Amino acid sequence: MIFAKQPRKWFQIFWIILGSLGTVVCGIGAALACMAERDAAAAGPHVDESQGGVAIPEYVLAAILQWNVRILQMDADFRRCTWRDDMVNTCRRPPMHKEVQNQTVGILGLGTIGRGVAERAAGLKMRVCAVDAKLPATVPPYMAWVGTDAELPRLLKESDFVVVSVPLLPQTKGMIGIKELAQMKPDGVLINIARGPIVDEVPLWTALQNQRIGGAVLDVWWNDFSWFQNGTWPSTFNFSSLPNVWMTPHVSVNTAEAHETTLDQAASNLLALSRGKPFQNVVRNASDAGSAGQRPAVLLA
Repeated sequence: MIFAKQPRKWFQIFWIILGSLGTVVCGIGAALACMAERDAAAAGPHVDESQGGVAIPEYVLAAILQWNVRILQMDADFRRCTWRDDMVNTCRRPPMHKEVQNQTVGILGLGTIGRGVAERAAGLKMRVCAVDAKLPATVPPYMAWVGTDAELPRLLKESDFVVVSVPLLPQTKGMIGIKELAQMKPDGVLINIARGPIVDEVPLWTALQNQRIGGAVLDVWWNDFSWFQNGTWPSTFNFSSLPNVWMTPHVSVNTAEAHETTLDQAASNLLALSRGKPFQNVVRNASDAGSAGQRPAVLLA
């Protein structure tokens, strides 16, 4: 079969064919993924073709390390106090930074990304715990514990860093709200690399503004990609005004390697569809759907 030899070449042709097969296709780059997310009750499998199993965990670990070590802040301070035109040395010894070893990272969702974060954090000798809707058959030896969503309060209370890596579904929208933020450590840091609406916008803004938690690293937003499309802001609130927030424009997966793997995975799943074989990276099956009679969706974002 030609497609089997050159899957990427025929990727767009299959994309069009999928429409006639009754499958909603949400495209590479999350701009089109919203099609399926808006219809999260659709029947059939949802497949995540965003291969961020390396790129996004590395982004998370980079954020955790930088939050502890503060290299960029020390660099900026050192630049300001040296080689001055007035020849005055104003350098002061910076405050001590922290070690990640023995800190706890709590992960919401043990999919490809969640597991990637867990493995890398454990490699740094961090304590790792997680909650997921479905418990794994066995808890990986490098993890302290894994629980169901009912254990979320425990995870929030124990974690120095809370990583949100669940898909946006009706049951996960607003999963982190005012009650959950109040359960975090006063110096705890929320890292959201999933979807903005999983975290309630207003309570997060209030908690950060009032310094009720240590901070947040936000790569995803409530008005995602609006800054590229219609000029609206990523959020109703000006998160850029808060010093305890680090912001990126939904780019944690933006590596050449992840893009290549995404195309390969998407092509493989379209080939599987044509042959009646199971999809890979299914994040929601028909059994999880709310209402029948609607088209399945393949998430390519």
